[in-house]
Amino acid sequence: MDPTIHQELSDECGTLLLLHQLAQDQSERPTWHKYLTLTVRTLRKLLRLLNVLSNLIVYDIADTEQLGELGCVIIKIGQMAHTGFSSKHDLPQNLALGYTWLSSLSRINDLIKEIPHVKKAREGRSLETVLEEEGTGEIEYGRYSSSTIQLLSQPKVDLLNLQSRDTFLTKNPHPTIIPLGSSSQIQIVELPKDYKNGHVSLLAKSPKTQQFLYIPPASLSNTVSDKKIQEYITTKNIKGARRPAFFVTLESWREFKKVLPLIFCVLAETPAFNKVTTKPFHKEIMYQGDLVKSLDDVIVNTFNKSGIKSQCDNVLLRFNMYKGAVSANTGKNIPGMICEHIWNTYVDYFKKHRVLVESDRSEGVEFGSMLLHEVVRWHIKRCNLVRDELDTLRQEVNEYCDAFEKKVKEVDDRERTSGEANPGLAEFFRGVQSGQIRPILQSDGGMILVGDFRTSSLPSQQQEPQKLEGEDEEGIKKRREEEEAREQREERERQRVEELKKKREERERQRQQQEAEEALRRNEEAVRKLKSFEMLGGFNFGPEMMRKIDENERRRDEERERKGREERERKQREERERKAREERAQEERERKAQEERARRLKDELDKKLETRQGKQGQTLFKDYNQFIKMDLTEEISKLEANFKAAKKAADSTNTLDTKEILDYVKSHKYEIMESPVRVSQSQWDDVLLPYLNEVLNEIGADPNYTVDDFDAGVGEDEILGPEKRDEIAWRFVQHRKTTMLKALSRNTINTLFELVTDRITDSTGMLSPPGSLDLNLFYETSLEFFSWVILREKETHKRLRDQEQELIERLVRDEKKVRDNVLESVTVKKRSIEIDFEPRKKPRR
Repeated sequence: MDPTIHQELSDECGTLLLLHQLAQDQSERPTWHKYLTLTVRTLRKLLRLLNVLSNLIVYDIADTEQLGELGCVIIKIGQMAHTGFSSKHDLPQNLALGYTWLSSLSRINDLIKEIPHVKKAREGRSLETVLEEEGTGEIEYGRYSSSTIQLLSQPKVDLLNLQSRDTFLTKNPHPTIIPLGSSSQIQIVELPKDYKNGHVSLLAKSPKTQQFLYIPPASLSNTVSDKKIQEYITTKNIKGARRPAFFVTLESWREFKKVLPLIFCVLAETPAFNKVTTKPFHKEIMYQGDLVKSLDDVIVNTFNKSGIKSQCDNVLLRFNMYKGAVSANTGKNIPGMICEHIWNTYVDYFKKHRVLVESDRSEGVEFGSMLLHEVVRWHIKRCNLVRDELDTLRQEVNEYCDAFEKKVKEVDDRERTSGEANPGLAEFFRGVQSGQIRPILQSDGGMILVGDFRTSSLPSQQQEPQKLEGEDEEGIKKRREEEEAREQREERERQRVEELKKKREERERQRQQQEAEEALRRNEEAVRKLKSFEMLGGFNFGPEMMRKIDENERRRDEERERKGREERERKQREERERKAREERAQEERERKAQEERARRLKDELDKKLETRQGKQGQTLFKDYNQFIKMDLTEEISKLEANFKAAKKAADSTNTLDTKEILDYVKSHKYEIMESPVRVSQSQWDDVLLPYLNEVLNEIGADPNYTVDDFDAGVGEDEILGPEKRDEIAWRFVQHRKTTMLKALSRNTINTLFELVTDRITDSTGMLSPPGSLDLNLFYETSLEFFSWVILREKETHKRLRDQEQELIERLVRDEKKVRDNVLESVTVKKRSIEIDFEPRKKPRR
């Protein structure tokens, strides 16, 4: 026998053991639990018998007959399960486990049928007889080679346990399940929104409901080729989870792929991916408060044909809305969301427990692309099934409405034929159809006509409404007003229906136009790719080459976008520089004009002084003015030199170049702000800059933005095991992420920058009278703030590196202690003994 069949049967036996344990942990065991137990026991016997026969050269006839009988029992179980399980909805919490059991049975039956002794076996005992002989006792769980099955079979793991999940099938043990069409392959599950603890709240007068689309996994029986999957991914531009490239070994991927059917069963019941915003659809029209199942339930005549026709139009409108709501769960964004959900819920868990083993790029497979491939395969199956069911339902709705429209047309033809022979009768029918004439049945079986009906063809018909028995003029007038109000309501209703028809036709026209544009775009894309293939020699490239071509095109598009963005930024920067040059030129002109006015004023004073005091007084005044000016200049120069030296000495370690600050702002995509508020150099140095430093110091002391110390949660003398060390390392990684988000995230920096600019703007009221306004307030504030951010980032990284170094030294010391304790507890003689942990193999019989 082929050893591959034995290995695959062993893996499937481990999968059945996992399903058996999960089903056994449910609050109420499923009805098919005894058949699952019988499958596990029979498959174990078959594997043991195969193992014995593989070591023998000559087979015993009794052994081969027993092998065939065991294989026939498993095949019978598979046939029974596939014919009787799909209609069971009494235990929805066990549906996913049951469908996984069905898929595993299908694979087991295909493998067993390849065994020669099973092919030649005859029909054996019935399942009832086998159940009576085998019983329904407990099963002992063994250890299997599959690491995934070992992990999920542990009692402490409830990752895939349906009892702990909050799905739309486990919320209510008896949900309202309505088939989507005539078949039961797709259902709409309807639940009350306020369902809690097994009952509906009595305070709700009319409880609201919520609907979910449920596609049983057994309905996804169609196959999808890899070529079609790749075309779907390329055409729809579907992206997987936004994670770095993760390469795993081929064996790890095969282990994870065994659990994917169970994960897809879980996703089929997840509310986030299956919620629909519409109520279940009924194709029947309403007539006199009852649903019309078929054409035989109502007689179409002159009086009700317009109402029936409007009801049919309403049915078609509701179906289009229903189709759009159901199709929303099959959009192109669903595979990416499912991949992200699987990464967050399952993949990280398997990576933590070393089930998914990372490998090199050359030896392994990229996990993200393989996962996206399988998710898209599952998604395409669901889309095809939903599309087929909706097309079938549309055909049923069209046939149902066409039958009524055909009957309405027959009534119209009959009225037209009668109208040609009797014009008065045609006028009567038109009045009834337009609502101007309303027939009223009398108690004696007769009928009178009420309304505006003016014709000479019916002499018995009166111009005015006929006076009823016991009715006066006021009653006739009141009845006439009611008739007019009713006619107005009917007219408004007809106008509303016409508007709805126009809107529906406009939406349909826009949708067709969008589909045509999309088809044209796809055609142009296909032609472009075909031309590129012809330029490369006309080779037929595979999916990998297609993916590389699409990746190159995406990179070229990103490069064009990047160049366009840089060009726009360059133009904006040049515009800002031009405005700044114009402002500086304007300030220079104002300064020169002010100096010119001061010079003229000085000349006028000199002339007056020369006139009053003569030449000698003018000379003494100039000498004294020059002496005072020289003295103040020297003192100011000395003070400025001392101040600059002190500031340079204080900031020698924290000085940043303006270019370095601007490069940091550009690389992190921040913005240096400018404002119309301008200040002088003295105002900035004496008031605003010290106040800005005080604000930054307050922020640095705030515990919401500081770096916290890492607490490992263990004593200094406590010896840590491998699991505890992994837990501490994981906690430090989370601490580092939290610290970086708290201190240096983009949201934090933007919030602090707004706080600083608001405080600086409010502090402008403390300024003294201005001098020469040379500085832009927000520009100088932005430079100082981002300089402080750069220094703060360096300090935060240094603090985290120091904490990491302390943690590593602590773990190294702990590992050395463990190693020394082990060496001290073992004597010299025991150290030389080699301990064999491998179990001894049994001798071959």
